[in-house]
Amino acid sequence: MAKRHRNKLPPFVPVFKEMLNSNAWACIGHPAKVAYIHIKAKCFSQDSGDLTLSYIEMERIMTKQTFARALRQLEQFGFIERTQRGGLFRRRNYFRLIEKWKNNQVQVGKVTPIQVSKVPLVSINRLALK
Repeated sequence: MAKRHRNKLPPFVPVFKEMLNSNAWACIGHPAKVAYIHIKAKCFSQDSGDLTLSYIEMERIMTKQTFARALRQLEQFGFIERTQRGGLFRRRNYFRLIEKWKNNQVQVGKVTPIQVSKVPLVSINRLALK
């Protein structure tokens, strides 16, 4: 009896070229990209609903602070939306994949107002000189 699925692909996470070529994708950091791929790996259909990815699951890849910063970046640039905020009483964070990044008019290399408020004044002056 021959195997039917000999050329079947192994499990993968689809990231579309439209997203890879977007300005929003170019502006987010590498930890945010890794976090997005891990969140999307939990998605099994087009309308997946709420997805969860805990800090403990991501500990082997990045620190809790880096993961928290990555989630804030993904929310800021419109890749995910937090539907339930975790924290006390052992509640988990739940996310929904959204496509607001398509509407973001972010220019690569420019500092957005949200980024400016989080960067110290000395760093803003260095960015302006480049």
